[in-house]
Amino acid sequence: MKIEKLYNRNDGSVVKVVAELCVTPTGIQSISNYVLSKQNTSTNWVLHTNSIIPRVFNGVNDYLANGRPHMLRVATAGEILKANQELLMAAH
Repeated sequence: MKIEKLYNRNDGSVVKVVAELCVTPTGIQSISNYVLSKQNTSTNWVLHTNSIIPRVFNGVNDYLANGRPHMLRVATAGEILKANQELLMAAH
């Protein structure tokens, strides 16, 4: 099962947050999230990584500006959690 949420930004770009329910053969459930964006409606989707940039940061502001996974720079944590919540409500 999968939920997709689209968010239009003020600059004309579009962000897609995907929450997908994964179930193992033993019944253990988990949620995978994907964040994609495109500059406008005529361009292709770009998938954003959830990997942390491995380097030493000079304080919190440096980490927030340069160290967060790219998907968290494109979509807010609230947008991702909203997709997860809708997915869980639809699954039960």
